[in-house]
Amino acid sequence: MLKYCLFLGLSFCVAAAAAPIERLRLELPETSDAGLRQSAGVFLRRMKARVPQLAEAEAVSAAPKAGELLVKILPYFPAEKSPGPEGYRLRIASVPAGGVVAEVTGADRLGTLFGLGALYRKTALDGSGFSVDACDETSAPRYELRSVNQGWPVNMDSGMRTGTGARKWEKQEGIDYQEELILQGMNGYTHGWGGGMPVVLDRYRGEKKQVSTFVMDFCDEYGLNYVLSHSINGIGRDNMKPEWRALLFRYRSWQHACPSIPEAREAMIRGHEIAARHTPRIDYVMLLPGDVAGCDCGKCRPWALTYYQLAVETAQAIHKYHPKAKVFFSNQEFRTEANRLLFDRFYRDKSPEFAGYAYGPGSSENSFYGYVKPNPAFDRYPGVYPGSAFLKSRLNYLAPGQQVLAFMDIGHWKRSQTGVAELDPAWSETYERRSFNACPVRLGRVWREVLPYIEHGIGYSESIFDDFSKFFTLRLLWSPEFSDRQITREYAAFYCGENVAELLTDAIFLHERNVEQAMLPNGENILKCHRMVEEAYRKMAAPYRRNNWRFDLFRQRAAFDAWMWIRMDAQKRVYDRVLTQLSGKVPSAGQVKRMIAELEDAGRIPALKPYREIMQRTDDALDAAAGLRSIALKRLDSRPDQVGAGWLIARLKEIAAAPDEAAARKLCDAVVNYDRVGELEYYDNCGTPGEMPHFDPKSGEVYYGSGRMVRDSRPSQRSYNFSSEALDGLRFVYPAVDPKAAYKVEFTYPNPDGVTFALNSPNEFEVYANGRLLGRCVPNNMHFVNPTSREPGRERRLLSPASEKPEDFTRFSLDIPAEVTASGGEVAIEFRKVPGRAVSTCISEIWLKKR
Repeated sequence: MLKYCLFLGLSFCVAAAAAPIERLRLELPETSDAGLRQSAGVFLRRMKARVPQLAEAEAVSAAPKAGELLVKILPYFPAEKSPGPEGYRLRIASVPAGGVVAEVTGADRLGTLFGLGALYRKTALDGSGFSVDACDETSAPRYELRSVNQGWPVNMDSGMRTGTGARKWEKQEGIDYQEELILQGMNGYTHGWGGGMPVVLDRYRGEKKQVSTFVMDFCDEYGLNYVLSHSINGIGRDNMKPEWRALLFRYRSWQHACPSIPEAREAMIRGHEIAARHTPRIDYVMLLPGDVAGCDCGKCRPWALTYYQLAVETAQAIHKYHPKAKVFFSNQEFRTEANRLLFDRFYRDKSPEFAGYAYGPGSSENSFYGYVKPNPAFDRYPGVYPGSAFLKSRLNYLAPGQQVLAFMDIGHWKRSQTGVAELDPAWSETYERRSFNACPVRLGRVWREVLPYIEHGIGYSESIFDDFSKFFTLRLLWSPEFSDRQITREYAAFYCGENVAELLTDAIFLHERNVEQAMLPNGENILKCHRMVEEAYRKMAAPYRRNNWRFDLFRQRAAFDAWMWIRMDAQKRVYDRVLTQLSGKVPSAGQVKRMIAELEDAGRIPALKPYREIMQRTDDALDAAAGLRSIALKRLDSRPDQVGAGWLIARLKEIAAAPDEAAARKLCDAVVNYDRVGELEYYDNCGTPGEMPHFDPKSGEVYYGSGRMVRDSRPSQRSYNFSSEALDGLRFVYPAVDPKAAYKVEFTYPNPDGVTFALNSPNEFEVYANGRLLGRCVPNNMHFVNPTSREPGRERRLLSPASEKPEDFTRFSLDIPAEVTASGGEVAIEFRKVPGRAVSTCISEIWLKKR
């Protein structure tokens, strides 16, 4: 009798055969259609990639012998017996002849493919072959759309690929990766047009070859849903005319056109009509109003209503050729008033063009993600899932039959829906947003908060660093009963082997917890995670080690984390010892020289070597297997350290160059007392969790690693708190002061660059103490984009006076009037944007101290 049991949809079964399987035979019904043949081909290709020595057995009618698997693909279920759309039944058993038979019956074309995927996941590598457990399971997906892509397959961000020298994927590698995802349950490909279109309008002469339809044709060939994701007013550089450019993030975009210009609007609609005409299928459409899209010119305001009408017209153009396409409107990066305008209009119009609402990154009014100011209304009676209180409220606007599509960011490990709200700068400065990202608890939480309200799920991704997140998302959307640990363990067992699955699962959960903690105090767990991963590598069977880029991503990261901590620990010990020495007698030139040497040596101790070797070996292996390389490793030696050793070395050189002992003493005291304050004085290391106790979190956000990477900078100078455009400015509150003392506020402006809120703003701001204006601050060398320029290479103009030596970090000091502190009570320091001269405030350090 076949023995098996089912638990939450996952099978735990006895082995079907003792001998490793080295031959595979596929049997299709005589009435098989193109879909069944395509499904068989996908399964066969992935099995040969998984087991390179696998041989195809001859097509004979005899039962399979020892070492052989016969996969019988049966005709589709009759409608009355179907387990549900895209469902399947999989039965695996050994036969008297010694081989194994697997029968796969699908409800439809994709159901057969997903049944083969279930069989694929049950294979365990064994020597030159594989084994498979016996089972009898029937399953069907719980959510209609399950997708984890954005744009045609890319292995990593093009900028990082160029920066690291990683090789580019071949076209077939991209197809192979998509076939892997299909077997894991993906039934739709999300194709992001971004700010462009698949056609150059001026060159179009009515032929399909003039339209880029490769992705659409790919979906049609595989029976996948084609999901179009488009920035609503994006037409691309090839279609842009200078006078059409939209005002976007305070600059004139070369990708997005102003829809209030009739000719530009006509081009937008025409582009969609042409693409729809030549596309074999369009199943779902997300028309996105932000990130990155929109126009802030006077004619387009309010953008929410301009967007809505443009979305209606775009949907009408698509429906001319694909009347069954489900088109979803969205509200990405809309604030409270914009949401009110949009949803009231949607509810009032009841347009038949929309299938429902797409909830994406930056859509929620009760989320820290994006530049949306949280709405306190959603803190009241939030229900079972407080994180999705806003989403739940949107259901009131939908008509019967309309649906919700969740478009969740699974690819970024910081500043995202699954990100850590407050990160130690040691983590955030080291690793890019697109890097290894295994976070089952956070990922499970953000998905489970929206699952009760949605019918469709898309995981936004731009690389394969987040392969774990893709697998996790697809399995959870298949069945939300799967626990975070079950899915994680299934991933580890399938790609690394059953014998190390528990160990790697524990390591992944530990890694996620580690990233949520400050790095330096957590060395024991960081080193433990590395040891666990290395133990898994030693125990892993040889077939699983071959080209296993998924494991190598984790192995490299675990070694990198350990390397980081060991270096930080060594540098911090020397750093503290040097500070102690500087607090005593002024050091001699020889002593300073020895201090510098000790600090330099601490960053290159021999204990670091084995970790660095693992990092480099895995980097080379990752490039060979998957075209991946670590940008963090590439720039490791050019980045500042996380302790301040480089900063202290620079200060020691200044001490050595002091003209006399008094000057040297003054410099020593400045170093030793940099962040020390006296009674009823205060210091905040802004942007560093646990070291900014007086920061009002409702006034701004926390640093995520995009500061100035100056080699001799102090970490506290680089990390910062910032207020996004939707917020008024930063606020720091101090409980009490000495009423008899005169006070001043000092603060460091970090001159941030490379992020939207800072790049296009001079960030001119005023400083207030308990509502009393102390002064206005104008950081030097700040630029502002000229919104009227038509020359993209000359758009940035200097607004503040240029200095001969631009400052990396600007220190300001303002006196506080005595009447503000006379009561001895609470003092609130506020940094407010100057209207028209800033979009943000940004502070890296602040002292409230006596004069």
